[in-house]
Amino acid sequence: KDNLYQEAKVSEFQALRKSAQQQWDATKSYYEA
Repeated sequence: KDNLYQEAKVSEFQALRKSAQQQWDATKSYYEA
């Protein structure tokens, strides 16, 4: 049970990081353009 919760948290964190990275890339390219 705890292990499943831990995995859910990790994947949630990775998804957040990924979307944040994509937003940063978009912002960066917007300002560099």
